[in-house]
Amino acid sequence: MTDNACHRPYVRHPVLFDLDGTITDSAPIITECFALTMKKLSGWDKAPSFYRKYVGPPLPNSFVEMGADDVNLYVRTYREFYVQRMYDTPFFPGMEALLRRLNAAGVPMVVATSKRTDMATVLLDHLGVSSLFLAVCGSPEGHEDGTKAERVGEALTVLREAGVSAAHALMVGDRFYDTEGAGAYGIPAVLVTWGEGNPREWAQAWKTADSVEQLEEIIMDQKVP
Repeated sequence: MTDNACHRPYVRHPVLFDLDGTITDSAPIITECFALTMKKLSGWDKAPSFYRKYVGPPLPNSFVEMGADDVNLYVRTYREFYVQRMYDTPFFPGMEALLRRLNAAGVPMVVATSKRTDMATVLLDHLGVSSLFLAVCGSPEGHEDGTKAERVGEALTVLREAGVSAAHALMVGDRFYDTEGAGAYGIPAVLVTWGEGNPREWAQAWKTADSVEQLEEIIMDQKVP
C-alpha cells in the first residue's frame, strides 16, 4: 500500500482492475514473447497473432495448453524475453487519464492480475500510476498457476485492511477469467471490449464497456448490485 493510498479520502465504491488487456495494451509484446519462446524451445514458427488467445491466463496454464514438457523452463524463457520488452507497454488510449480522474474522485482501486506481482508493480511504476492503487495483487514468484479468484480474494483483503467496504465492489477486466474470478465472491464484472475477449465472454459479464467514457460512467454511476 502506498503512502498516498493510506491518506486518500474514499467516497466511492471500490474497483478491482485487471492489468493486461484492460489498462495496458500488452498483447503485442506478450504474443511476441510467446512466439519467441515457442520457436526457441519447440521449434514452432507461428506469427505472434496466433498466441492472442493466451493473453490473460496464467503463463503455466498457457504453456500446458501448448504442450510444453517442462513448464518452468518455458516460463523462465518467456520471462527472459519479456523483461527486455515490457517497458514498451503502452496504456490503452484514455486509460491513464481515467485512472487519475477516478483517484481524484475518491474511488479506491486495487489491481488484481494474473501477472506476477513484481512484474506488474515495476510496469505500473514505470507508467507512473502505481500510487493510484491501494495495492497490486498478482501471482507470487514460483506460484504463477493460481486462479483469478485468488487474486480477487487478495484484493478484497486489501480493501478490508484499508477500512474500505467491499459490499459494492466492481471488477473491471477483459476476459472471462475476470468474470469468473469476481463471481467467486459475488462481485459483478464489467468487461471492456478493447481487450482480448470476445462476444461469448462479454455475455457472461454484468456489463460491457465499449469506450473509456462508458466505463467511467458505469463506475461513477454507483449502481452496483
